[in-house]
Amino acid sequence: MWSLYVYDDTAADSGVIAGGWSLSLTNMVTVGPVNDLAVSMAVPATLNAGDFLTNTITVANLGPDSATGVVLTNTVPAGVTFVSASLSQGNLTGIGGGQVACDLGSLAAGGSATAIIVTAPYVMGSLVNVVNVVGSEEDLTPLTIRLRPRQPCPRAARRF
Repeated sequence: MWSLYVYDDTAADSGVIAGGWSLSLTNMVTVGPVNDLAVSMAVPATLNAGDFLTNTITVANLGPDSATGVVLTNTVPAGVTFVSASLSQGNLTGIGGGQVACDLGSLAAGGSATAIIVTAPYVMGSLVNVVNVVGSEEDLTPLTIRLRPRQPCPRAARRF
């Protein structure tokens, strides 16, 4: 909201603005749709030798607008072999080079999608699993989209 005030320096409120006046506003930056994509991951607290490691990854759009072109990338840790992935929506678009990529499509404001990624660890120790999510629109808080949970992994009994 804009207000324009004119100072009248003549007596008895009898001043005039010669030629009238106008106010012109120009947008310098056009703000398009924005959203706030957030990601969370549920992992088992412990893992027994020979067990599969199941990561449940949830991508949520906290709004205010819909998100399109949502892509989830899971960089699987060294020392695991990819087994399977299931998605609540979208398509698995790539497996290889240590990454699992999922095209989740569109998420309405307040909506979410889930990816369950199963791997088979073959090393002992902690694993670092990195998840990233991006969309076509500007993300209001892009720093909220990376997770590095540590997953304890005992000596694995099998290798794939």
